[in-house]
Amino acid sequence: MVSDDTFPLVLSRGKVGSHSPDRVYPGVVGGVGVRRHMPAVAPSELRTRPDGVASGFGRVISGLNSRISLGLVVTLSAARFVYNIARYSVDNDRSDTLLTFPVATIARWVGRYQDLFVGSLAHGFYGQFPQDLLDLERHWTYGPVFHVLTSPMLLFPDIQSGYLAFLGFTMVVFLVAVAAMLRTTGISPRFDVSTAILALVVLNNYAVFNALTLRSIEVYELLFLALSARAFSLGRHRTTGILIGLGALTKFIPGVVIPYFLIRRQWRAALYAVGTVAVGMAAAEYLLGLEYNPMFSGLLFGGDSIYLNECMTEDICAYSRHPHNQALSGVVFRIGSALGYGTVSIGLIQLSMLAGVLALGLWLMTRDGAGTWLIEWSVVLIAAVLLVPKNEYYYFCLLVFPFIVAVRECMKSDTRLPRVLVGAAYVMIGVPVPLSLVYRLLPGSAFSSPSDLATRLLEWNLPFLGAVALLAALVLLAGEAQEVRQSRSLN
Repeated sequence: MVSDDTFPLVLSRGKVGSHSPDRVYPGVVGGVGVRRHMPAVAPSELRTRPDGVASGFGRVISGLNSRISLGLVVTLSAARFVYNIARYSVDNDRSDTLLTFPVATIARWVGRYQDLFVGSLAHGFYGQFPQDLLDLERHWTYGPVFHVLTSPMLLFPDIQSGYLAFLGFTMVVFLVAVAAMLRTTGISPRFDVSTAILALVVLNNYAVFNALTLRSIEVYELLFLALSARAFSLGRHRTTGILIGLGALTKFIPGVVIPYFLIRRQWRAALYAVGTVAVGMAAAEYLLGLEYNPMFSGLLFGGDSIYLNECMTEDICAYSRHPHNQALSGVVFRIGSALGYGTVSIGLIQLSMLAGVLALGLWLMTRDGAGTWLIEWSVVLIAAVLLVPKNEYYYFCLLVFPFIVAVRECMKSDTRLPRVLVGAAYVMIGVPVPLSLVYRLLPGSAFSSPSDLATRLLEWNLPFLGAVALLAALVLLAGEAQEVRQSRSLN
């Protein structure tokens, strides 16, 4: 984690703002626009005591509807976002993503090998691999689309200015992804509670700060997921499939939507997604050579994958017990160790992951899927983040997608539990208060520093638990939406 002098840099080893009786929310069912209504709560309708003073939840809503309060939340969130980017992100030149940029082959194509690739982080990173397995001059990693997206950074005069441009480009990618999600969910920019909550989730979120500071490739995955959701909401299934395919060619997580297409019998989207991946892999093999990518080389006949071999070994690639690994594998390792079981077997972890996949598939197949596809995409995305063999804290920037969906659904729901779960999830994942401040406020603190406090939060699996809480909230909201739809169909 990073920012506010608290989270260490993550490197893998290696109203109610309306007074109208009804508020209209646009939605989609099977790509066709529909209108959903929710009762809005006007200040005059809030529950009051006999003396006419609002009580309980009424006072909370009245306070949140204050323009001063709303403005303060939005302003502080935006200010903290700018502060963290300016103080921590601009000068950072260390991250997993920067270790892969630029690719030597591409740098040679544009005549920038000597002055841009030589001496870069990528030069040192690729040089660590045994040369009889991987040719330094040809080595590349991540998906091929990522290197297409970052190719404009090759035009800058030196590697440091390229890194800075990389940050600016990544920030634009993130904001475009958020804008696409707002359009898809139908949340219009207005000065109300939902805007304040979205400002917190998007702008006052440590996972986002961390991902932007590291120029994380997950931000680019978020872009393709958001754009594909927008296309799907417009009924453009061919475009949706192409965008999901491009996302999977950037890194693998967007590809989890392809099995969802098959379960929901969205054959056109699935076909174009698989076709896009196939064409992209063929182009990558021709131009760069899949045998020079440690993630793909094991897929070739007779190939040897350093990545896949390492992933069978604890604490090297996957199944790591390190606190940065907030996937199920890391949590099982740490819980087993805390309970005195020593080293947990890889087989038990793989069985737990398989159980999670089966539970997700069963949940999807027991639903009709009508009108709640955004919730289902969100659940699939959360499951993917938690069930990969190993993740990092910056993966949780992808949860901006389900957070936005959850905010929209909570604003339409009268049930308190999902709102509580979403709020708890945000606190555990986004860490809305600077830990340097929390550290100073703790009397007789048992922590040696704010960074120590941040590490403890990871050891306590808070991001993982937050993602589970968000997933539970979305499952509850999906069930509630299905019940409402079924009751309406009977009337």
